[in-house]
Amino acid sequence: MSWPGQFKILFLSVVLTGVAEGQSAPRRQPRRNPPAQPPSYNLGAPPNYQGRPLQYPPQYQPQYPPPGTAAPRYAPPPQPAPPVVMPPPVRNQNPYGTPAELPPHMRNRDDFSGVRNWYGSTGAGFGFETISKSNPGAAECSSGCKKTIDEPRWALQLQGAAGWGPVKRNNVSFTTHYRYTQNLRTNEEQSARFGTWFKTFKSSDFIFPTRDMLRSHELVTEIRYSKTPWQFGVHAMLDFERVGSSAAFLGEPNEVADSVRNTEQVVPWAQWRIPGVYIATVYSPMRTEINKEDPRNSFTTWSLKNAGRGIFFSLLQDNLFYLPKISSTASVTLNWTNKKSASIQNDSSKFGLKGSMDFPIAMNIRMQPTLKYDSENFILQRIKIDAGSDNAAELVKRSDSILGTGLLTYFDLTKNWRFQFLFSYESTQSSLSDFSSSKMMYMGGLNYSWPISRAVLRRLDRFSDSLTAEEN
Repeated sequence: MSWPGQFKILFLSVVLTGVAEGQSAPRRQPRRNPPAQPPSYNLGAPPNYQGRPLQYPPQYQPQYPPPGTAAPRYAPPPQPAPPVVMPPPVRNQNPYGTPAELPPHMRNRDDFSGVRNWYGSTGAGFGFETISKSNPGAAECSSGCKKTIDEPRWALQLQGAAGWGPVKRNNVSFTTHYRYTQNLRTNEEQSARFGTWFKTFKSSDFIFPTRDMLRSHELVTEIRYSKTPWQFGVHAMLDFERVGSSAAFLGEPNEVADSVRNTEQVVPWAQWRIPGVYIATVYSPMRTEINKEDPRNSFTTWSLKNAGRGIFFSLLQDNLFYLPKISSTASVTLNWTNKKSASIQNDSSKFGLKGSMDFPIAMNIRMQPTLKYDSENFILQRIKIDAGSDNAAELVKRSDSILGTGLLTYFDLTKNWRFQFLFSYESTQSSLSDFSSSKMMYMGGLNYSWPISRAVLRRLDRFSDSLTAEEN
């Protein structure tokens, strides 16, 4: 066989051998790049930075899992707590941290706004009063003389008031009001004459059952400055009393002047309080009263220099205690009052103590009992009328002990309507028997006040008569 033929046979053998090996051997996979894997974020391990290591705050220090355990899922760092917003302070919050709730009869400021700060009151009361006095002539009377002289009196009282306030600017507030009072007074004789007419009903014999008509015009202004826990203020009052009428059916004409009494009063006061717990009030009633029926009974309770009598003031101190657990209040008042009059025998100095409590009975009925004791000293100017004397005047000391009690019951029908009944009894024992006496009074009345009776009536009676300060 020639060379080319042998070469062809050798080439075919090599090709067939390669094909047979390819069929028996596993197929070789072509080389490929591995698929991209998602990056692994192992946040628990600190990053491997060259150079200065990272500094973590203590709360952000990384925690490394134990070897062989999966890294924990990343938790966000703790966030700082939001700021605590304190609720507004409770009304009448005790500054020492203990909240105190006012008794119902003292809650007034939420409702005491009125219409553009206007407020008012009107009402009527009917009462009976009897005064028993020692009879100075009883010792000289042989028979048929009474040891005491009784003076019963009936009275119908009508009143109306209108006020404006409180008007506030910053820490200063202003209040003013006017009150008109009409007293229709009578006595036993006048009542008997009316009773006689009531049986006959003859128009020609008609007489009104009042002896006189006493009218009072009162104008009051008060300014106060508040700076917790203190309050300071000045209370000013003018009161004019007039009597009589030209109407024929009112009975006998009056023998007194038309103008009976003028009263001027200025009361500077200071107050310290723990809201809902205690209020202390100190005030000085600077009162001057001109009595036109009997000028000798005119007096003043203060003087910088009065006819050489020097400087003197009157002073009262009132303590009001809150008892919220029983919805009550208690009051204790100390008074030290000097009175200098036009006649030396009416000069006096008085020291006294008064206590009262206001507590609920049932529903909206409340009761306020009062007990007081006063000791009053006088210097009287008396004339000796003896056979062996020259009728010269001598000064005599007189000391009175006054014990009084009272009971006020009031029923708030609504926030505007109030019915009240007052009973009081007062006994005076004097070192000079001529001046011993007793007085008893009953009086009931109905009042309408707006916007709310509790606050309005306390404001109208502030520093009146007995000069007892109450919270407003």
